Amino acid sequence: MFRNRTPFEAPQDFSRPHPPIFLTIHLNLVEGKALSPRHKVSLLTDSDGIFRPSFGKLLVVSCIPILRGHFLRQIQTEFRYQIRRCKPYFDDPAFCQKDPTGPHVHFHMIPVVFDAMIQAAKLEDLHPSYIRIPKEPVFLYLKHLPRLEHVRPVNFLKVLILNLLSLRARLRYGSTPLGAAPSLFSGVMLSGYMSKKNVRAILPDFLTLCKKKNQGLEMLFHPGAVCSEAELSQVTSADDKTFFTDAGRSEEAEALIALRNEPFVVRSADSP
Repeated sequence: MFRNRTPFEAPQDFSRPHPPIFLTIHLNLVEGKALSPRHKVSLLTDSDGIFRPSFGKLLVVSCIPILRGHFLRQIQTEFRYQIRRCKPYFDDPAFCQKDPTGPHVHFHMIPVVFDAMIQAAKLEDLHPSYIRIPKEPVFLYLKHLPRLEHVRPVNFLKVLILNLLSLRARLRYGSTPLGAAPSLFSGVMLSGYMSKKNVRAILPDFLTLCKKKNQGLEMLFHPGAVCSEAELSQVTSADDKTFFTDAGRSEEAEALIALRNEPFVVRSADSP
């Protein structure tokens, strides 16, 4: 849930049978307006209260102690506002699990942001079952590279950076921060192109690795296209507008529907 979107609503129609639904807080420092009063997050927003920090800026800030403290306090404040806005849904029996996860576009792996997220979760007394740590096994992609489509060189760089930041998070907070269970992750290397062909190529090896490590697997898809001009007008990030209207959104939606019945896809016993 993007809890700083206006209007904000959680899904309400759970009258028909459905697989287990996980409530995930998608903390956000990138898109839209902050929930905090502007004077409390002035380092993160412009004069209209719109988020403006860049990944590079926050990465540099993480290395400068005098700036790091100021940014950490403001990020923590905003995350607490966002968490509180989701709390009314935590007791809804329709949701089987409550998971704070990382902010939009993996900003949560930046050291100052990750530390602020952990502190905010502790102060709000959250006990997540899972926190996204986007560390990807590059060797699995290299193994299947001839079969993969739309693999962009920049994604290799993103994965290497996130893997290094994931290592830092593990070293500081252990393999189970806040008691959250570890899990394998896939999604950045093929970001925007989690097509049927790509997922079919890598998924069997990922499931084998899951079994070996006795861990779950999170595969990150982005099937949600935004076609309404009214909804697009609320998106403040130009990159997000391009992403939401890209043809890849429908391709990923089709992949999820098709792969649901693949013989190697493991589902819970409650899943239809």
